[in-house]
Amino acid sequence: MKALTLELLRRLPLAHVVLMCWSFIMDKTFLDNLFEKHRGPCYERELRFSTFVQLIRDALVAKEDGARRTFERARESGELPVSETATYGKLSRVPVKLSNAFLRYGAMQLSKLMPKDLWTPPRSLADFDLLCGDGKVVKHVQHRLKATRPFRGKLLGAKLLVVQNIRSGLAILMNASEEAERNEVRLMDGVMEQIENDKPILWVEDRQYSDLKMPRKFMQNNGHFLIRYNRTMTFTADPQRPACKGTDASGRKYEEKWGWVGGKNRKDQLYVRIITLHRPELVNDDIILMTDLIDSKLYPAVDLLECYRRRWGIEQMFQQVTEVFNLKHLIGTTPKAVIFQSAFCLLLYNIIQIIRSYVACDGGLSVEQVSGEKLFDDVHRELTGWAVMDETKDTIKLLAIPLSPEQMCEKLKELLHWKRLWLKSKTRSRPSVGGRTIRVKSGRSSVFKLLEAARAEKKQRQKRPRQKYARR
Repeated sequence: MKALTLELLRRLPLAHVVLMCWSFIMDKTFLDNLFEKHRGPCYERELRFSTFVQLIRDALVAKEDGARRTFERARESGELPVSETATYGKLSRVPVKLSNAFLRYGAMQLSKLMPKDLWTPPRSLADFDLLCGDGKVVKHVQHRLKATRPFRGKLLGAKLLVVQNIRSGLAILMNASEEAERNEVRLMDGVMEQIENDKPILWVEDRQYSDLKMPRKFMQNNGHFLIRYNRTMTFTADPQRPACKGTDASGRKYEEKWGWVGGKNRKDQLYVRIITLHRPELVNDDIILMTDLIDSKLYPAVDLLECYRRRWGIEQMFQQVTEVFNLKHLIGTTPKAVIFQSAFCLLLYNIIQIIRSYVACDGGLSVEQVSGEKLFDDVHRELTGWAVMDETKDTIKLLAIPLSPEQMCEKLKELLHWKRLWLKSKTRSRPSVGGRTIRVKSGRSSVFKLLEAARAEKKQRQKRPRQKYARR
């Protein structure tokens, strides 16, 4: 083994950890079996699926100059047995079911390495698997295909329905559609078919799932739901159960009601519990939740409200995957290629979350205090340095030794240590100036003139006599 490879991995611990995690979830035998099980009508000749996955990994996280240069270097070194055009063609034909399974089994392996959950739920919800799903439209598709070149405007690549584990913050499941304008609710059946879990699940969902069909689907196999209530549904209060009131941890008032959703004469009425969190500072924007967890003593309203508030993590995940983890830089332009790259980026997001957890444990901090963006910037910098200085074959040989999840956890503890550079910056809210936006006549202005005008206005305000109020 080259001494340079060992020295690089010693000096670049973040790159070492990411490559270890990729090797842990991307064993060649595992990838080949995954392809054989979910390939559909696709087939392999010279380019194996395991080799193809490694090339896409290098193109996404290790190179600065695009996928084509990555493929050209791999072909020159003998790693890529086919042309660059054939590689792009294989990417454009990856089956959607294979992309879904790629994320599912990869996340299943990575979850074994998680040392610390992002959020510890209250005792009343400790026995549930807390899952939330949300749709994501993949944008920023370039006009490379012949059929798309004549058209102007933004192109939508695909529609994803991603499920996140609220405890760990990891993306664990995905069901995708090549039609980017498809409703995400129709993709939920495909997600639920992938679940293999003996624990009861609490589905924490948004308004789109607030009807009479989806809650019943969530209740199958000992499942439960916590959904934001849609005001278009009819609610009939239970006259034998009076409403209850209380306050949450922030001092805001809430109200609980029990009753039926659906019309009076409908046979598919559903008995639910409605929790309304009043927000007087916002007009007509109270948070109204609907759940089948009827017992308010076993499942306090405060715990359910906090659980729903944690659902915002999936929106933050989509933002980071798009802006930080290179989902804006799409390698392929077909819907199947976009879906496969999305699954790749979600796995990369999961790896960064695991690194965040180990770093937080080493520094004695909560996971939320560690910035994922700053951490990924350093990961990307170290991976780039590794890719420039070393040969991929040498590193793969070194990391190809199979390790158990326990051995991986010990190795990650040894390599990952806290740095103050990764501390998340405090959020700074910019106070609004008030009033309408002033438009400059010429369309431009000098910063110096604007600052001088602001200083003059401030002096005028200071010279004005203060208005005295008479004491009552």
